[in-house]
Amino acid sequence: MAEAAGRGTRQSFPGRCFPARNQKEPMEERMNKATLEKVFEYASKPVQGTMSRKLRKDVKIQVNEGEVYEGATLFLGEEFVRVTCVKDGLNINTYYDWEKIASVRTLGAVE
Repeated sequence: MAEAAGRGTRQSFPGRCFPARNQKEPMEERMNKATLEKVFEYASKPVQGTMSRKLRKDVKIQVNEGEVYEGATLFLGEEFVRVTCVKDGLNINTYYDWEKIASVRTLGAVE
């Protein structure tokens, strides 16, 4: 087998799996928490005196292809994200588990 490895072919190692060269690696189903935090921070600005963040003017946000939020306040906790908005005269809090967030979409006007 050492000779085969020397000629440029792939050598097999016990306990290791090598994908075929043209085979795509499987995509991870969710984004990295640090990346998600940066997206939320980009789309919002800090609310003075609190740990919350307010969406920037003319920026909307969508989590997991769900509802589109505009004018919402975000709280980025250690274990969850809370989105607070007012709809039909009601204060609505929606909580997302960091581990369950697969995508975040920002929507904004073209400049």
